[in-house]
Amino acid sequence: MYKYLPSLLFCVIGVSAVAAPPRYKFVPLHESSYETTGFRAWGRFGAAMNSKGDFPVNFVFGNAAAFQPAGFVNGGFQSFQRSGRRGDHDVRSVNEKGVFCGSGDDFGPNGEFRILATVWENGVARTLSSEYWSGASDILDDGTVVGMEKKFAGYWTPAVWRNGVKEVPEIYRPNTGWDSYLMAAKSSNHFFGTVEQFQQGIMKPAQWIDGKLSFLFEDYIADVQWVNTSGVVTGRMLHTPSGLEGLNAYSWKDGVRTIYNDSRWQDFSDISRANASGDFVGVGFKTIDDRNPDPVFFSKGITYRLKDLIEGPTQDYFFTGAAINDRGWIAATRSGMSSNTLGYLVPVPEPSIMAGLVVALSGLLRKQRKF
Repeated sequence: MYKYLPSLLFCVIGVSAVAAPPRYKFVPLHESSYETTGFRAWGRFGAAMNSKGDFPVNFVFGNAAAFQPAGFVNGGFQSFQRSGRRGDHDVRSVNEKGVFCGSGDDFGPNGEFRILATVWENGVARTLSSEYWSGASDILDDGTVVGMEKKFAGYWTPAVWRNGVKEVPEIYRPNTGWDSYLMAAKSSNHFFGTVEQFQQGIMKPAQWIDGKLSFLFEDYIADVQWVNTSGVVTGRMLHTPSGLEGLNAYSWKDGVRTIYNDSRWQDFSDISRANASGDFVGVGFKTIDDRNPDPVFFSKGITYRLKDLIEGPTQDYFFTGAAINDRGWIAATRSGMSSNTLGYLVPVPEPSIMAGLVVALSGLLRKQRKF
């Protein structure tokens, strides 16, 4: 009676186990061009985005070459107050309250160049350090900021600011010349970053728990770019334990590492924070020498070319993905010949393969009951 049931069930299980590539639709929200607005804006590569869809933005005004501080806030573009008096600003992260952090170039009291760790709230800049070079990498909802700081002729050291007061976690310095950077925060006492000795070609992904340092792994040269609140770390690592063949992307959680190695790209950069599903975005390069960016999407061990996942006309545009949030929205920029458009790549619901097979199974069972 149920002669075909086992084989059909096998078909159902087999098809449902193979996930179809995700599909996205671009939702345009803000266009900028030199001709109409005097500036062009695009999402900052390798960034973070909150659940509301706020994310950092780079933009240039007129013929200026320097990046200005800005964000995409409540569905619209917002220019921020400059924290420095010269050069570039880099807005990197945002918390759930819509407070951003990053850095700005400035002049010191004697005209010397310096970098200022900065927080932006409602577009207003507040610098965290003025004595040293400093940068803010990530900000938690309670206002805790992590980053790095150094004296002009010194080495980078990890730095944590709580209510404007700086703390310095444990520094790894078996000898002179080691730099340490805090890049992301999982919680108010658990941070992630990178330690390196540039002259010796050493770079180690690290974590600080209650100020104490340990390494995620040491078999590959690697860095840390981000961590999300569930502990998924994202970063880059060499293709082989030694050598200069380019960088793979990786994710890491609780000692389990997933390596994203795809022969279509020899090098990856600008890795974003992962969302709750462990998905993240970045930029791929075909070779180390070919620096034409090819935005990519990383999910469950598979690397996708981002443009291939977008529905609708794409041939006349260049799409970039800056960040992804827990809703699956990707902070995106669509670039044409004379303008950039900020918006979201929103997941397109897939027709359920399983639902169709269940209907087929029910029909087969009804037919078999007649015999």
